[in-house]
Amino acid sequence: MRRFMTLKSTILVLVVLLVNAVFCPVSGGVLKGGCGKVDITPPVGIALIGSYGKPSEDVLDELYVRALVLNDGRTTIAIVSADLLYTPLEEITGPVRRMINKKTGIAEENILICATHTHSGPEVFTRSKLRPDQEIDA
Repeated sequence: MRRFMTLKSTILVLVVLLVNAVFCPVSGGVLKGGCGKVDITPPVGIALIGSYGKPSEDVLDELYVRALVLNDGRTTIAIVSADLLYTPLEEITGPVRRMINKKTGIAEENILICATHTHSGPEVFTRSKLRPDQEIDA
């Protein structure tokens, strides 16, 4: 699973760099980038989305949010990938984009938020009482 996710992440980075090289005019500037990841594994006992709300019993693999930020000297973009089933626009991505914008200054329209589509992640969208801005002890 981790090898597959690493391969997916590598391919995504290569696609972004290729698109930038092909479609963006050469400005003589330098493309700068940074990345990071944060463990978002919820506590044991939270409802799992792929198990029809059945609570988790243990943790096999941690869940993460990963981010890649690129800046060409004029524009900054962020690609954020979360180990969740999906990211509904109004429930999650809107508030998250606003939080990222407030903390970093990256324009909301330059922030891509996506999910890895894991069915082993938490049910955070309908039955859960978690909010996008709520912190949990993990």
